[in-house]
Amino acid sequence: MPLLFVRNDITNMDVNIIVNSTSSEPAFGHGVDFAIYDKGGEELVFARQKLGYIRVCEAKFTLSYNLPCDYVIHTVGPYWRGYGKETEQALISTYQNVLKLAEEMHCESIAFPLISSGQNGLPKLTAFDVAKWAIRLFLNDPSRTSDMTVYLVLFDKESYNIAKNQYDNIYTSIDTNYTAMQMERERITRDLHHLLYRRPHIMFEEEIMHDTIMRRSVAPSLDHELEELDDDFRKTLFQYIDESGMTDPEVYHKANVTKETFNKIKNRKIYNPSKKIILALCVALELPLNKTNSLLRKAGMAFSPARKFDVIVRYFIREGIYRIDVINEYLYDEDQDLLGSK
Repeated sequence: MPLLFVRNDITNMDVNIIVNSTSSEPAFGHGVDFAIYDKGGEELVFARQKLGYIRVCEAKFTLSYNLPCDYVIHTVGPYWRGYGKETEQALISTYQNVLKLAEEMHCESIAFPLISSGQNGLPKLTAFDVAKWAIRLFLNDPSRTSDMTVYLVLFDKESYNIAKNQYDNIYTSIDTNYTAMQMERERITRDLHHLLYRRPHIMFEEEIMHDTIMRRSVAPSLDHELEELDDDFRKTLFQYIDESGMTDPEVYHKANVTKETFNKIKNRKIYNPSKKIILALCVALELPLNKTNSLLRKAGMAFSPARKFDVIVRYFIREGIYRIDVINEYLYDEDQDLLGSK
């Protein structure tokens, strides 16, 4: 049940359900609300009018009409009245009510905007952190048995950048890892800046030296090399999964990889996943750098010191930081593909 952050126009999301952050009265609003009605067409507008008044935190659904999704869930988020737990709790309830309705509709994928961050006046930082907390609270509920992929759609880069730099201000007590990560954040930023902009040509120096020493000391025979051909990517990946003690769903949820993609890797011998999918699985399995390099090689790939994406992901794996959401924040900040994203 992964939570994926994407930068996109929500009206283009090919999912079961798109969430519309609307007003209580059935009238055109601004931002996401206007874009959804504009693309959905007159039939969607009429369907919304039939729903009538929607209370704050309430969720109701219509068909999607001209949108690429199957349904639209219309909800009304709270208005910003200044900092206070009441507004945040109301926003959490809004997300929870939408997700409960989506589950009742047997939804497999749903896309949210940042509810209340537009005309309702909620600061984007608060909207981002509360959204993330509320969605994870729902997805991590052990009593749930359904499998749902949730997308948090960020239309502008400002939403992501503000949240990335302000993690310690809101809801830090909910996830104890946030405190430790915030202490590390400045060091990570300095290190990555050094790797990306000051000495990219020698960033893999220690790895090159290690490989040279290993080749000299081990000097494997040709017979051994030929035996290694049987140990292909798929076999090695699922060997690592078995060794981890994790179930398949635990792995692909943690990796932010869809069940469909994971099953293709598992069941199709000729299926070749992308590097960002492979590295997402490596991070989910918390593989050390040597095993990550090995798995990449078996898929015919390798880290490149000339690619920002590779430099960033390799850095976090080398440092033993296996938080995909944190890694994706840095990737997003550098306009790179995200781990586990489609």
